[in-house]
Amino acid sequence: FRAERETRHKAVEAALDAGDYNAWVEAVGEDAPILEKINANNFSRFTEAHKYMEQGRSIMEELGIEKGEFGKRGMRGFHGHGGMWKK
Repeated sequence: FRAERETRHKAVEAALDAGDYNAWVEAVGEDAPILEKINANNFSRFTEAHKYMEQGRSIMEELGIEKGEFGKRGMRGFHGHGGMWKK
């Protein structure tokens, strides 16, 4: 199961990197809920967002900030709500 998931993930990443909407739909599966929001018309914006997210992850790693330090809550922890910048 894990190998199948990794193969699918690589196919999704490759499709996003190539900007290939049809390959991306095939990789995520035609019944994927994300297809309710992402379509051929807005796919280029989605790939742009993906690129920026990847760049952001890379910068965070470079700074030594681990995923768990900002993970699911996003950057909210950095902006006051009891986050790391408050003392």
